[in-house]
Amino acid sequence: MGTAPKFKAARVELLVAKTRAFKDLLEVVKDAEQSCSVLVIDSISHVWMELVEAYMKKKGRDRLAIWGWNPIKTEWRQFTDLYLCSKLHIVLCGRAAFTYDEWLNEKGEKESSRLEPR
Repeated sequence: MGTAPKFKAARVELLVAKTRAFKDLLEVVKDAEQSCSVLVIDSISHVWMELVEAYMKKKGRDRLAIWGWNPIKTEWRQFTDLYLCSKLHIVLCGRAAFTYDEWLNEKGEKESSRLEPR
């Protein structure tokens, strides 16, 4: 038996939003605060990647240097502010992060790349 039937049998109503859009995440948190006590987000990594990919597409880039993340993190702060100040119990499920390295190339320009997991 999957999770949803167990909740149904216990007469616990589930509100479900299947989306990866960052703007939807912000609305879900606000809506859940009105009628829920717990919010489970699985997977926050999908939402983060959607935000990153949308930014790169808008800027016409296929990768970002480590120092180019500030505009994305500034946008992401809208969620973290909601998360930290919420009256909800919020459970975030996500995937492991990547590790990056940075160096100067032969032209003296900064470069970075993602390191492979050990």
